[in-house]
Amino acid sequence: MKLLIDGDCIAYRAGFATDKSKYAVSIASDNGGTLQYFDDAKTAKECAFSNDGTVWSRKETEPEDKALMLVDVMLGDIRARYPEHKQVVYLSGVGNFRNSIATRASYKGNRSGAPQPAHMRAIRQHLIAQHGAVLSHGEEADDLLGISMSATKDNICVSIDKDLLQVSGVHYDFVKKEETTVNAKEAVLNFYSQVISGDSTDNVPGATGYGPVRAKKVLEGARNSFDCWQAALSVYIKEFGDISGPLFALECARLVYVRRKENEFWNPPEAAKHKVAA
Repeated sequence: MKLLIDGDCIAYRAGFATDKSKYAVSIASDNGGTLQYFDDAKTAKECAFSNDGTVWSRKETEPEDKALMLVDVMLGDIRARYPEHKQVVYLSGVGNFRNSIATRASYKGNRSGAPQPAHMRAIRQHLIAQHGAVLSHGEEADDLLGISMSATKDNICVSIDKDLLQVSGVHYDFVKKEETTVNAKEAVLNFYSQVISGDSTDNVPGATGYGPVRAKKVLEGARNSFDCWQAALSVYIKEFGDISGPLFALECARLVYVRRKENEFWNPPEAAKHKVAA
């Protein structure tokens, strides 16, 4: 029995937790003006709006040791909940096969130039050296998690990434501290919902105007994977036509699909034998 831990989520949470932004609001007055200080942007903006003031911000980075301590605390809390399971941490390494698939938009191109936590490199090295983190090659940590989850029902997926809910099994959200069991039917519907709606987090466009809720309505009545795929195709063909529609649907599916087997490359279901089992 293994605890399959999404190290990317752990690393970013610890990193951003130690990158603090401080806010000041400059308010003009007859006495020359005053400054009010805030820890969050929302409150600062509300104050500035109410007083016709100006918001200023400054980033303050806490010590590296604190970031590493947060990593250890998060992993310790997870292990304490599942003491009988062996911990395996996965981190995304170099390369990603999805980069060569994306044509409508650059895969994760919306993250280009986005600031990284100041201690990210040290956190990743700590996860590898102290917690034996496994690096992916040519794929994402999500794929390694999906492959390991599919190997046995006894494994538990630890992440806050909703993409992994397309893989059936036990999932643990270490932030909300909630455990969820995703059955085979739910996993299939979660995947095809993403095929229709895309994934804005990873810059994967889906069909225009379809979010997760509307996408799942399209899938109502589907009896199996084949029906789900046909429903998704109909949405894309309606928007993009008989030629581009199927190509765009296939591209989105291959981008959002989390691998279940090594070197797996998703292909559409060919017949109704692909059941949506309860």
